[in-house]
Amino acid sequence: MHVATDQPPAPDSRPPARPSETAAIGTGDPFAYAVLGPVRVSRHGERVDPGSPQQRAVLVALLLREGRRASVDELTDALWGCAPPRSAAQTIRTYVHRLRRVLGPVSPADASPLVSDDHGYALRFSPDRLDLHAFRRRVAGAEAAADQGDHAAAVTGFRDALTLWHGEALAGIPGEYAAAQRAALEAARLSAVEKRIRSEWELGRHGESTGELAGMVAAHPLDERYLEMLMLALSRSGRRAQALEAYREARAHLVSELGVEPGARLRRLHERILVADPALSAPAALPVKSGRAAREPGGTGPVAPVPDGLPADPSSFIGRQHELATLDALLTEQETASGTAIVVIAGMAGVGKTSLAVHWAHRTAHRFPDGRLHLDLRGFDPSGPAVSASDALGSLLQCLGVSPARLPADPAARTALWRTLLGGRRVLLLLDNARDAEQIRPLLPGGPGPLVLVTSRHQLSGLTALEGARPLRIDTLDAARSTAFLVRRIGEARAAAEPGAVDDIAARCGGLPLALAVVAARAVCNPEFRLGRLADELRDAQGSLDAFTDADPSADARAVFSCSYRVLTPPAARLFRLLSAHPGTFGVSAAAALADATTEETRGRLVELVRAHLLQEPAPGRYAFHDLLRVHASELARATDPPARRDAAVRRMLDHYVHAGFAACRTLFPHRRLVGPCVPLAESPVTAPPDRDRALAWFTAEQHALTELTARAAQLGEDTRAWQLAWVCKHFFYLTGMRHPLLAAQRLALEAARRLGDPVALAHTHLTLVRAEAQLGRRDAAHDHAAQALRIFTEAGDAAACAETHREASWVRELEGDMDAALAHARKALALVEAGGDRLRHGLALNAVGWYHARLGQEEEALDHCRRALRELEAVGDAEAQADVWDTLGYAHQRLGRHREAARCYERTLDLHRRVRAGHAEAGTLIRLGDVRLALGEEEEAGTAWRRALGILDEVGPPHGAERQETLDRLSRLR
Repeated sequence: MHVATDQPPAPDSRPPARPSETAAIGTGDPFAYAVLGPVRVSRHGERVDPGSPQQRAVLVALLLREGRRASVDELTDALWGCAPPRSAAQTIRTYVHRLRRVLGPVSPADASPLVSDDHGYALRFSPDRLDLHAFRRRVAGAEAAADQGDHAAAVTGFRDALTLWHGEALAGIPGEYAAAQRAALEAARLSAVEKRIRSEWELGRHGESTGELAGMVAAHPLDERYLEMLMLALSRSGRRAQALEAYREARAHLVSELGVEPGARLRRLHERILVADPALSAPAALPVKSGRAAREPGGTGPVAPVPDGLPADPSSFIGRQHELATLDALLTEQETASGTAIVVIAGMAGVGKTSLAVHWAHRTAHRFPDGRLHLDLRGFDPSGPAVSASDALGSLLQCLGVSPARLPADPAARTALWRTLLGGRRVLLLLDNARDAEQIRPLLPGGPGPLVLVTSRHQLSGLTALEGARPLRIDTLDAARSTAFLVRRIGEARAAAEPGAVDDIAARCGGLPLALAVVAARAVCNPEFRLGRLADELRDAQGSLDAFTDADPSADARAVFSCSYRVLTPPAARLFRLLSAHPGTFGVSAAAALADATTEETRGRLVELVRAHLLQEPAPGRYAFHDLLRVHASELARATDPPARRDAAVRRMLDHYVHAGFAACRTLFPHRRLVGPCVPLAESPVTAPPDRDRALAWFTAEQHALTELTARAAQLGEDTRAWQLAWVCKHFFYLTGMRHPLLAAQRLALEAARRLGDPVALAHTHLTLVRAEAQLGRRDAAHDHAAQALRIFTEAGDAAACAETHREASWVRELEGDMDAALAHARKALALVEAGGDRLRHGLALNAVGWYHARLGQEEEALDHCRRALRELEAVGDAEAQADVWDTLGYAHQRLGRHREAARCYERTLDLHRRVRAGHAEAGTLIRLGDVRLALGEEEEAGTAWRRALGILDEVGPPHGAERQETLDRLSRLR
């Protein structure tokens, strides 16, 4: 990468900055922006300070989207990558607020260019007010002039584009995102420089470029393109000795630093300069226009033209900057290593593998002067069988000039001839739509020179393992690029008229380029259709692929997906269909339950589905569908599997989650009384997570599935499974403070329990609803549920459950501010468990009584009860319950003014909270610890505690808005 220095730029590489350049790019919009150097903002030509480096990073992320919306998650990734702080969302809001002040309206009648909605932020500006847009526009104009043979105009255009650069792009902007964008921008700058030099060569001006090329070689010593250009320029300007010396120096550097020789292409150029090859002086021999001519082997027939069989560069290609950069890096690595590179671009059907490969091939065509070959292997073609290796070799050999009459009949002989002809030649071979590794192996070159690009719906891991292929997996487009794809297809004016519909269509296509293309084609072919109508059709077609059909099978989503499905083994195909019943991501055991198979059998079938890109594996051992593939699997299930078989699979899945959830609860709460599963498990017993961290990880991964399956069970009339799934969920929701999901699940459970008429189910669900209703402000409903639970538990003679109900009722009274009533309930709970010998419940009840004494100002009574509670709970070993007691002790000491002792108790509480991952409870303790630190005069420590609490509350979400605001108020008083 170019590093900006205080030295003047090389001639024609980076001209001096023009002070008015940024302001002069466009007119109308008062603001102008520059990213091709230090990030700058000006208003009416006057410089404006965009703020701190991190704030500038937010501005950069918005500018590079060129008016498209950026979500908070996308901005978080841009600033911090994979290690964001807990308060990332709040920090971004702060940066946006400050940027709004910087970019405030010029007059009260103007709107701020920085706008927001529920989905994120966007910076609205005229494209010509960004120097990057101007650079691209000028480069495109220069490229068009070069294509038309007007190289004088091309040189002027490239020079004009390069005047917009004022140093290293995005200088001073921190973070991995900025570094990646900086590298991409630098690559674009170098490409413009290279193209300008080549146009100068077309004008016979080789000598003028040698100084600049020498600088480029020094800056990029491992990129052999620039050394080749320097050697050609020196040779053609009569400095043959200097060209040879440049090669010797570069070779010595490669050998000493990397232990490798220069690439075959560079070695051939060196040899041609050594022997003074007269063809080097001919402009027609330049690699930018043509490659080496090839005479048909075995005869004296006519010279065959350099093969160039690439399909047209897709006009709607967008995004994929990371993948393009990866391919560029692999190409540079291959040129340096002088070997044959094999890259396998893999991804699901319709994700744009061929578009990426073809677009990159066109971008780098000049680096393959001996030919660019493309062959569709039809590995998943609905219209016929895959192309055999022998037939593929026949087509490829004819591309190299071998006449059909001279083609060997034996496949092995064809492979030998193919490898002989390719030896040492700089050829790009694009093998598209491969079915498996066996189809590819006979087509691989035998020596250095070529680069092989393979696309497939399968991973082709055999090529990676045995032939050293480099895998490149491509995924669906994100929301911004999906929207940009549609805008490019349907036109900016039409998209701007219905931006909400465009966003809705993009979301419902799931980021799949094929689906986006089908819908966009329908919009283009029917200009009278409102985009909102198309969005409505997609919404109404949920559960069907009818909206993504086309007369052309290659553009029909159902037909394209079916080609991948048809090559599956029968067990994997059955699993694919049945998995459509799962509502989210899943593990091997859940899939095994659906399929009524062992985990070993299921794991192998999941691997087959992942390799076919019919499933994704977003994390090791976790699997997921793309939305449209789930629809396809569901359609196939309805068409193939009888209802009874599908219903049985769903019941097995529900049973699995009841038992797996119970096992995880047992690990989380080994000392608590749990309600065991009431449903049988046909398979072997579920293995409990071995420790608390893995139990929490299981719940975190499965929480969406658990809530969705609770509702599914209720809809299907599986009432026992419904209330027990809700009961399983409640423990995790308690621990993480997820209030709304808790209430929704328990209301479903209550209806299921009423239909069952099961008093145990009713009582436990009423008990859970006490807290679920109260913490969302529904106190009357909470009291009613407490009374119902108490009545049923009393009739059943369950004293421990009655005590738990009284403790929940005391908490509701506390929320209402009635501490006397709360203490009365806590005392009843204590009386019910005092003689029962249950040390856990005795400790919990003692702590509840102690807490309400403290709330009533009776601190010594509180301390006495809490010390007794701590003895009981330490004997049991329940860390979560001990944390509650230490918190009460801290509060009592705080009320007594013993702030140092209170701080010690709160720190002990936090240690225990972190051990059990009690996030919301930890936030409350941090708030109180901050209060104590402030009372001790430790303002910095108080602010640290409150900021940590704020980060936790931001993670937990909106239900804790009041606590969050109180914490913000505390922090504001520190400043």
